[in-house]
Amino acid sequence: MNILLVCESYFPDFGGVQSLVKDLAKELALKGNKVTIVAGNLLHDGKLLNNYEVIDGIEIYRFNFIPIWSFSLTSLKNFIFIGLKNLIRLINLIKKIKPDVVNAHVIGGSAFYVLTSKILLKYPLVSTVHGSDVRVFPHSLWFHKKMIPIALKHSDVITSSSEDLLRHLTRLVPDLKVKCITTHNGVNLRVFEDSEPFKNDNLYLFSMGRFVEEKGFDVLLPAFKRVSGEFPDIQLLIAGDGPQKERLMKIAESLDLAGNVKFLGAQERENIVALLRGCEFFVLPSRRESFPVSILESMATRKTLVATTVGGIPEIVVNNVNGLLVEPENEVALANAIIRLLKDKALKEKLELNSKTTIKAYDIGNVCEKYLSVYESVLHKD
Repeated sequence: MNILLVCESYFPDFGGVQSLVKDLAKELALKGNKVTIVAGNLLHDGKLLNNYEVIDGIEIYRFNFIPIWSFSLTSLKNFIFIGLKNLIRLINLIKKIKPDVVNAHVIGGSAFYVLTSKILLKYPLVSTVHGSDVRVFPHSLWFHKKMIPIALKHSDVITSSSEDLLRHLTRLVPDLKVKCITTHNGVNLRVFEDSEPFKNDNLYLFSMGRFVEEKGFDVLLPAFKRVSGEFPDIQLLIAGDGPQKERLMKIAESLDLAGNVKFLGAQERENIVALLRGCEFFVLPSRRESFPVSILESMATRKTLVATTVGGIPEIVVNNVNGLLVEPENEVALANAIIRLLKDKALKEKLELNSKTTIKAYDIGNVCEKYLSVYESVLHKD
């Protein structure tokens, strides 16, 4: 099968969607499919990437998906002189590679481009929503508020990384319910086999993610302050980057945690694996999530976790079975769960054993088969 994956942000940018699409592309190719990726060319730090490159033997074509954020003269000029040029380039690329199916991940700034090319070229389209696209568009400017639902309505099938996200989407746009299915995220378990643990002088907890409000790191830090009162030598290592980095560092400093909390910055995949392998357990303090790949990655390293009861997290984490769950934005409950897991070694071992069993269903090979089944259903649609 000839498959085109569209992703607004892709490697070397970091995040759960980027990891999933990278693993999915490699697995699809291993199964004998031709895979091409179309991605945005802008990193989170503002750096522009090359328009074309090959990663893991897969061709990557990068585009400047200029959205219309407003109807100001500057915004319209950028869209006309840059956006339309990229739209024409995208249409020509799709004509050239002739994909059997297009799978667009995260319908946000690329919505206009995907929608227009779909209408003109009439290719089979699978749209995969991951969270930010669904949760942001109702609060966007008029153009995007209208454009994203229209793009989804023109999709042949809509898949979602979690059942919770699909419920949220169909509450917003009830007409979409008939074409929605869940395809949970997955990870390549082979990457996590026989990896060496990160060496740290002290025992440590590990967390990671974008430094944004929804990830809840500002809740984790005061919770960890409570933990350090009982475990003064344990450290908290946090991988990631984002607009709230300076604020979080100031919070850590104000809590007198500078010696116990390490902000590691964005990390390559192999470093993430090592950090997970070496930690006591993983902590995810999010306010909002869809179906975080980071939870799958922690389980893939045979680690348990403390996480919040938001989004699709309870679809994989069962409290007291393969992890501990607490309500979001509750630093006391978060601290108590962490302390409980640090004190109760038997509980920790039980949760780790069950995590090892849970993760088998989310190997990228299994997830890939589900995507292929969706692609086949679109191709054979009457």
